[in-house]
Amino acid sequence: NCARCHGTAPGDKFSPVPGLAAFRVIANTPGMTGTAIAVWLRTPHKEMPNLVIETDDRADLIAYILSANGLPAGETPLRDDPDTLKEIRMDAGLP
Repeated sequence: NCARCHGTAPGDKFSPVPGLAAFRVIANTPGMTGTAIAVWLRTPHKEMPNLVIETDDRADLIAYILSANGLPAGETPLRDDPDTLKEIRMDAGLP
């Protein structure tokens, strides 16, 4: 459950755990890509539990994290494949 450690609601600027990024911060990181989030989700971190996220769920989670930047979603559903994810860039910056 991401919400225990990360700010996951659309307006959250902070996470409930000091030192961990809210989804909004992640989505607004300059140069953030879908690939970067996919790698982050698959890479073990000391603070993060070893999560097993199914492919469809991972694509949904990446789309949700990226939606935290407030930009409108595209019309095509996000696919969890490297060629698609590397094309997605978020350069909006925090408002």
